[in-house]
Amino acid sequence: MNIFIGIFSILFGLSIGSFLNVAVQRPRNKNKKERTLGGRSFCDYCKHVLGLLDLIPVISFVALRGKCRYCKTKISLKNLLGELFTAISFFLFGEFVYKYFIEVKELNEGGQVLLIVFLCMIFFLLVYTAVHDIWWMEIPLLSSLVGVFLAVCYKLVYIFIHEDYSFHWLPYSIIPIAVIFLINIVYKKQAFGAGDYFLLIILGLTLKPVELFIALETAVLAGALVGLLFAAKAGKLKGLTIPLVPFLVFGWLVALNWGDEIVNFLLPVN
Repeated sequence: MNIFIGIFSILFGLSIGSFLNVAVQRPRNKNKKERTLGGRSFCDYCKHVLGLLDLIPVISFVALRGKCRYCKTKISLKNLLGELFTAISFFLFGEFVYKYFIEVKELNEGGQVLLIVFLCMIFFLLVYTAVHDIWWMEIPLLSSLVGVFLAVCYKLVYIFIHEDYSFHWLPYSIIPIAVIFLINIVYKKQAFGAGDYFLLIILGLTLKPVELFIALETAVLAGALVGLLFAAKAGKLKGLTIPLVPFLVFGWLVALNWGDEIVNFLLPVN
């Protein structure tokens, strides 16, 4: 990947993450007048308008040691996590888009361009959903439904371009959904919500069967690692909850970029 494209993807992702942190918080502000996305950014506690040096993604949080410059109140760690997540996501998606435009030779065909356009829209929706999940531990229904619609459109275009009408991918895409359905039944409580089902549908429609399982395994491993780090910091494991969507999105991006390479590494063909 071109180093300049990589740097641009990270910086753009940081700025988007900073905006999304505000976008998912303000609609739930107790003060109705402060729910709008317009106007200057301000501290949620002392209401002091923030300056430019207070709004540099990641750097401001680290420099101020996670505290407001004016009232010294601790700033939620979720601000930092949201920005870091979007930076990583945009870097990985930028890598995928760069490889796509280098490797695909027939971009003059409308279908190929349409595929990447649908993936871009799905990516933005998934990133928004992940940041929302980081803050509120829930998946917005509207973005999930729109994501499923875009994923269906993507799959239809993909089938038409590749003339693959076998639908051999369908059973494999259903397996993860069936698994979390059984988990809900076994535990007799809503361990997974409707949004999780929609998210798995999006992943199943945009990835090949093997890539789907790579994405899920990556999500599980990354989630377990981060969970252990948070448990070590908190000094306890019981009762610890972490958002699921960011790890699923991370797994999706890893599978998009290196799905074939991972398969060839794990199952080398002699």
